[in-house]
Amino acid sequence: MLILTPAHIALSIRGTDAILLSTLILSWLYGVVHFLKFDSLRTLVVAAVMLGLAVYAHQSGPLTATFLWLLTLVVAYRRNRIRLLTATAAFALMWVPAAAAFFLQPATYPDTFGRWFVFAAHLRNPVDGVLAFINPGTLGNRASMYWGFWDPSWLFFTSPDGPAPLLLMAAPLIAVAIVRWPTHGTRDAAVLVIGSALIVPLAGASFGVPHYLADAAAVAPILAVLAGVGVNELVRLVVPDRPLEDDVAVTAIE
Repeated sequence: MLILTPAHIALSIRGTDAILLSTLILSWLYGVVHFLKFDSLRTLVVAAVMLGLAVYAHQSGPLTATFLWLLTLVVAYRRNRIRLLTATAAFALMWVPAAAAFFLQPATYPDTFGRWFVFAAHLRNPVDGVLAFINPGTLGNRASMYWGFWDPSWLFFTSPDGPAPLLLMAAPLIAVAIVRWPTHGTRDAAVLVIGSALIVPLAGASFGVPHYLADAAAVAPILAVLAGVGVNELVRLVVPDRPLEDDVAVTAIE
């Protein structure tokens, strides 16, 4: 499904750093889903490290990695707290090189993380940062960009400007996965995968560019995972007695 997705083909041909971010986010997703099944600390720490590397992979990396780790903690909050704390420490440790670089060369911050993550002025005055974030005009612009990204007429249908980013055949499979998967025993994995698909485009909405595919490239593999789950759910509709595979998400990611 992913290999045939036009957006993935276009980004692969161009060889942009967006592909690297997609790989790291997919590695994080695989690790966390695997952790939810086997409760392995090593797997969760590796997932945290992959997400920490995503901070440096693309301009949308810092915000996306932060949001996705918060999602990890929300989904896995009932798990062993020591393991979650250890993995969170590993994720935080991955930010140390950036903090050290900006401490030694503060002039580099405004043109990097100062544009992609938190403005330098808002670091000095967090209250102003909060007020700017909740400003109705700012929120309205970001919401407009975000919902424009999910416009089905752009995502799934070819226009005079070029081919649709996603395969039309994937749309019904994704819908089946979203409707049926959370009702089964893998609810945590379903929330994680669906939630990550909704979160990945959030960072790109802050850059003010419509249909920001390069800033949300990881959506393509995540939606391919959902399409794979949708195939599994359709098979279960045809063969009702087929046992539910608890690792369906892991299989789809593979």
